[in-house]
Amino acid sequence: MANKLAVAITSSESTIVTGGREKCASCCLNAFCFCKTSVMNAKGRCPTLNCEHPSITADATYVAYSCRGQEMEVYLQNTCIGASGSCTSVAWQLTTGVTKANSSNRPRFSADGRFVAYVTFNAVISGQTLANPTVFLHDACTGAPSGCAPQTIPACLASDGAIADAACSLDGISSDGKYILISSPATNLSPLPGGVANPSYVVTNPLN
Repeated sequence: MANKLAVAITSSESTIVTGGREKCASCCLNAFCFCKTSVMNAKGRCPTLNCEHPSITADATYVAYSCRGQEMEVYLQNTCIGASGSCTSVAWQLTTGVTKANSSNRPRFSADGRFVAYVTFNAVISGQTLANPTVFLHDACTGAPSGCAPQTIPACLASDGAIADAACSLDGISSDGKYILISSPATNLSPLPGGVANPSYVVTNPLN
């Protein structure tokens, strides 16, 4: 059997509305699009499903993407690619009631789909609303030993557990999920070298 190419993309579909066209973005895997809608709200806007920033596992069995409802949220979805027997593609919202944020996006995977890192704005940690975007890491327990419970933790912290005092960006995650690459100009993560304003850090995954 020949290998098939699986490609995750963002597609903007123009829908005619009063006063012009509104582009509703969908995340698509080959010909199948997730969270796709052609229904506009009363203001002629994409109502709840405007999706972007797709990421795909190495074997194409899972995709992650961000969709805007009330806020931008991150979703994880199985694709059923390579599944034997019947399979239903199901999406899980990773950010519901966890970070209490108003925008989460740009998810990145470990190769097996177990760990998903993403950026969140205005998150609430221990009752404190963050003024800066930060990086979160979600353990989806995909392929994990029995007893694993899905959980989400902040990944941009000082050695004493303090929250970074500046914005954190997500630059990557290793294929085995053991390490997350972030960058930040925060002054409490480590002493900043002279002339370096936004250093990168390799963070060890405490959930792995």
